[in-house]
Amino acid sequence: MVVILFLFYFIFRSPIYAVTEADSISAQIEIYATKLTVLRKQKNSLSKELDIINTTYSQTELKIKQTELSIKILTQEIDILNQDIAKLDNSINQTTLYLLERIKQSYRLSKK
Repeated sequence: MVVILFLFYFIFRSPIYAVTEADSISAQIEIYATKLTVLRKQKNSLSKELDIINTTYSQTELKIKQTELSIKILTQEIDILNQDIAKLDNSINQTTLYLLERIKQSYRLSKK
């Protein structure tokens, strides 16, 4: 039962969606970078400058969204790792108690 739950956890985890969203954002950032390159090659005009400002603004918004998404993914991974560390810590404590008990028993048996 535990194995089945473990498999479901890894199959239906949401970071897959987050990676796809991150790829989409990266593609949009590249589109804006290309548009900025084209705009900078055009003749100087007020509309060109406004297009550059608007495109730069949109690109910056996407970079912020991409960074926030990365932070969200890393926070989720840190939470998972903290849970794993807590489980391992508990396991070490239980194993230590068991080992100490076995040492006491061995010492008592050797005294007899």
